[in-house]
Amino acid sequence: MDDQAVEDLSEEVVDIQPDGFNNTIRWHIGHIITETEYFMFELPCNPVQIPLRYNGFFSPGTNPSKWDGEVPLLSQLVATLKDQLTRVNKMSPEDLNQPLEENIHGYTIAAEAAAE
Repeated sequence: MDDQAVEDLSEEVVDIQPDGFNNTIRWHIGHIITETEYFMFELPCNPVQIPLRYNGFFSPGTNPSKWDGEVPLLSQLVATLKDQLTRVNKMSPEDLNQPLEENIHGYTIAAEAAAE
């Protein structure tokens, strides 16, 4: 995800939920962050560095109509996205090829999830 494109959005725009859709742009940004953290860091047993509360907002099966609590601001999501990208870019080939503890969605190493 292009962090500049995300930075150019407004708080109002990211919360529009079009008719017929379950989620918003804010949810999708958070979902990308949450799923990247899961596949690239948590599954290969690397330290997770996003707030745990993100799982309650952005994990699969969640949606804005069920949110309870203070949702992260767009600026917080952008900062998290940038930090996460830096951490992913610092991963070595050994990190990316480390076997996952379990086979999730057919992925056996982090690099397979990153390729999607």
